[in-house]
Amino acid sequence: MLSAADAHLIPTDRLRYRTPTSTPRLVTRESAAVAAERARHLPEYLWPEWIIRLRPVAGSFTDTIATDIPAALLLPGNPLHNKAATAELTPWRGNRSRTLSLLAERNPDVLTALVNLADYLDIHGSPIDYRRRRAQFTDVAMNRRQWEELCYSVDAHPGQATRHLNARRYLFVQLTGASLTNTRHPLAFPNAGDKNDYLFAFHGGLSTPLRQALHDYARALLRSHSIDEPLTWAPPGHCVTGLTLPGREPDDIDLAAVDQLINRQRLTASAAAVMLGVTTEHVRYAISQLHRPGKHNGRNTPPASRRLRERATALLTAEFFRREYQDAGKNLRTIEAETGIHRKLLAKHAKAHGIELTDLRTLNKPVPLDPDWLREQTEVHQRSATDIAAEVELTPETVRRNLIRFNIARRPQGFAGMPSHGRTHPDLPQEIRRAVEGPPHGWLRLRRFQQIIGYPSINVASRAIKVSAATLTAQIAKLEADIGKSLLNRGRPRHPMTPTEDGHALLAMLGHPRAAELLDRYAKPLRGWRPGDPRRDRTTQRQ
Repeated sequence: MLSAADAHLIPTDRLRYRTPTSTPRLVTRESAAVAAERARHLPEYLWPEWIIRLRPVAGSFTDTIATDIPAALLLPGNPLHNKAATAELTPWRGNRSRTLSLLAERNPDVLTALVNLADYLDIHGSPIDYRRRRAQFTDVAMNRRQWEELCYSVDAHPGQATRHLNARRYLFVQLTGASLTNTRHPLAFPNAGDKNDYLFAFHGGLSTPLRQALHDYARALLRSHSIDEPLTWAPPGHCVTGLTLPGREPDDIDLAAVDQLINRQRLTASAAAVMLGVTTEHVRYAISQLHRPGKHNGRNTPPASRRLRERATALLTAEFFRREYQDAGKNLRTIEAETGIHRKLLAKHAKAHGIELTDLRTLNKPVPLDPDWLREQTEVHQRSATDIAAEVELTPETVRRNLIRFNIARRPQGFAGMPSHGRTHPDLPQEIRRAVEGPPHGWLRLRRFQQIIGYPSINVASRAIKVSAATLTAQIAKLEADIGKSLLNRGRPRHPMTPTEDGHALLAMLGHPRAAELLDRYAKPLRGWRPGDPRRDRTTQRQ
C-alpha cells in the first residue's frame, strides 16, 4: 500500500515512510527512537564527499545542498513534525521541501540515496559522535601566539587577524561539522565578505604543510577532551551503488589536470572547475589530495625573521663572540658577511652576552656602492633607483646621489623607461605578442585578465583586486581589441562571467613557463590578490 502511495506523497513523507525504496514501512515507536539517535552521527554541514555526489554541476547552491541534506536525513522513520525532527541540527525551513522536490524531480534516485544513507547510519553508526563534539566545542581555543607558532613550524605566514580567525573557523568545521552560515555559532560568517575571504583567500592559500599542522592541532584538541575518534569521516560510497545521482564520485577527477591548472597555471578553483566541467567543491576536494608547497617567504616576512632570530640565538653565543670578534679580530661587517645576520642583531646578542663592541659607531654608516656594479644595474638591467635601494638597504635618494656622483645616466622616466618597452618576443604565441609588442601596459592588461577569471562579474572582481570596474572594463576591452578576439562572456543575472573559447586558450598560453616568467617580471600581481583566491559576492553567487 505504501509503495502504491509513493507517487502521491510529498518528498518529506516519501523519506519518512521510505517509499522510494523496495522496503517502505510505517513509522513506529522503535523507528522514532532510532531516527532521534541518528542525529548523533550527522554533521550540520554535509560531508564533502557527499556534497560532490549530490550537488548538480549547475543550478543549485552548495550551502543549500550541504545544510538541507543532513536535515533531510533525520526524517526517515521519524514521526515528528519536520521542525521538531531537525531541531538538533538546523530547524526545518519551508524551502527545504522545495530543494528536495527539485532534486527528486531532476534525479529520482536522490531520495532513495538519502534513505540508504540513513539506514547505513542506523545499522553501522559512525566513528564520530557529532552530538558530543557539538556540546564540547562551541568555539576553538587557539590564541594568536599559538597560531603564529603553528605557522612558523611549517614556514607559513600567519597573516593578520582575519587569517587567524579563518584558521579557527577551519578547525571548528573539522571538529564539529558545523555550518558557518548558521548564525548561532560564535565563529559564523557575519557577512558575505567574511565568507568569501574564508573560501577563497584562506582555503586558496592553504598549503599542504599548514593543512596538516591544523589537522594535528585539531586532533590534539580532541585528545585534550578525551575523545578518541578520527578527525573526519564519511559514509562509504557503496551506500548508493547502482543509483544515478546529480554529481560525480569524488575520485572521478583528473588529479594531474587539477595540479596543472591550480599549482602550475595558478588558476582559481572556480576557473579550474569550469575548464574541467565539475563543481568548485570537487576541485577543492581534489586540491586537498594534492601536495601544495608553501609560498616562498621574503627575507622581511615574519617566518623569515623568525628563522633568522632562531638561528641567531643558536649561533651567537658568548663563545662565538669571543672566538670570532675578540680572538680572530673580525669586525661586525665581516661577521655579518659570513653569517648573513645583520650587524644590529649581532650587536644586540653581543650586548646580551656582555661582550663590549668597539666598532658600534660604524653600524649606521652605509656600505659604499661600487660604481661599476651600479652602472651595470642601471644601464644594462634598467633597474630603478628604488629597486636598487631595496637590495642594498639604502634609501632611493642615496642611490640617486650616487648615480649623479659617478655620472651614471638614470633610467628614462615614464613609458620609455619601462623594462618591457621596445622588446619583442618571437618565441611567444601571436596573441600575446599582439598584446605586448606595441601599446604600453600590455603585460598589465594580460595580468588583469588573468586576475578576473573566476569571479562572477567585473564588479565583484573590481572589489576583490581593488581596481575600479570602469578601469577593468576598459583594460579588457583594449586587450580584446589588441588581440582581435572576444575573451569574456559577460555575466548576466544568475549566469556568472566566463571566458570564451579564445579566453580559455589565452589563459593556457599565459600558463606557459616563458609567458608566466615575463608576466611576473613585467606585471607583478597587485597587492591583496593571490593566484587561486578570487573573492565572490554573495549577491551574485552563493556557495
